[in-house]
Amino acid sequence: MNLTHIRIDGSHGPATVDFGAGPVTAVMGPTGSGKTSLLHLVHRTRELCAPFGTVRPSLTSYAAPPSPGVRVTLRLAFDEQERERFGIGAEEEVEAIQPLEGSASSDVSPAAAAALGAYGHRGEQGFFELIPSARTEGYTFSEMGESAQKRARALEASKYPWVESFFADVALGVAIGGRPAPDILEVNGALDAMACPLRLDHARRVGATHAPVFALSGALRVGLGELPAGCRQAALFVALVTLLQPRRCVFLVDDLERDLDADMQVGVLDLLRRGQNQVIFSTRSLALARSTAVTTVIKLERAVGA
Repeated sequence: MNLTHIRIDGSHGPATVDFGAGPVTAVMGPTGSGKTSLLHLVHRTRELCAPFGTVRPSLTSYAAPPSPGVRVTLRLAFDEQERERFGIGAEEEVEAIQPLEGSASSDVSPAAAAALGAYGHRGEQGFFELIPSARTEGYTFSEMGESAQKRARALEASKYPWVESFFADVALGVAIGGRPAPDILEVNGALDAMACPLRLDHARRVGATHAPVFALSGALRVGLGELPAGCRQAALFVALVTLLQPRRCVFLVDDLERDLDADMQVGVLDLLRRGQNQVIFSTRSLALARSTAVTTVIKLERAVGA
């Protein structure tokens, strides 16, 4: 599945967002223009049309319900294998409405719901994976005091315990989800392709469990909490892709450039695009939006749904 078109209509004004989505789509706009809201609305629509199951622990960030009175229409494209499997057409539209009062509603054909539900419930590849930035509310990181920065780092690291578990299992060669663990060379190759200086070295026992040991700039570091923020972000992306091995999945990435240098930003796009995946991301980086990896640029002028 790929997402080919997005339309968002807000009930409080004439603003409408209506655009075609390419293989790698950058959503740009000034602060408050609705970049993050757009991604949340798309993700919320997918959930309303075919709610995720609980078979696989979710690796997504569930956004708060969108602003009341917003109608979101998504056009989905299916390849030949998917069409045969689900008895579905080449294109389907799904729609979700969050009214001013009452419960949200959705409009989706049974075939499209079955397709979305299969990916969501079985966790085969995932359809939408929202990878959030770990921004703190109210302050920029540079405006925070030292103690607050430490708390923020600890909070951010605690968001991804499955990432540490994944790397520890890889280092120990432990089967993951009934499948052989990816090889250390495969994981480190993905980090290298992202221009990330981080490498998985081994795992060591910490209390009753094991923790991954990373090599960074000639020094060994234990756990994500000891790594710079950019390396934690890179570790998250690599773990997600090498664990799920998604194919034709749509990744929604908020604030992609956060904590990543220019080379790593492009490396993230290349990593997520493996398996003909689609990437739709918000960014304030003009240089990133102009990179050859980006196929479509959408510029927002005002808040989505405002």
